[in-house]
Amino acid sequence: MASNFRVRLAQQEFSVEPQQTVLEAALAQGIDWPHRCRHGGCCSCLARCISGEIIYHGMAPMLSEAEQAKGWFLACLASAKSDLNISLEG
Repeated sequence: MASNFRVRLAQQEFSVEPQQTVLEAALAQGIDWPHRCRHGGCCSCLARCISGEIIYHGMAPMLSEAEQAKGWFLACLASAKSDLNISLEG
């Protein structure tokens, strides 16, 4: 059985189960996170990974390679591949 990963967002921490998106986990644990469509089209859930690794299952994000190289990801599509330190700000 795969273990959960810890996510740090500012002064908050929450856990993400394998195959669960970062957004799903945050909302399930009462974390206030901007979102709308939950399918990667609106980019409201855009976040930046400061440390750790994310993975996309299925649909690829609608972000440029340059944005992804800077750590930007869509929380509605991304799952944690390790513990994460993330930000909702640039």
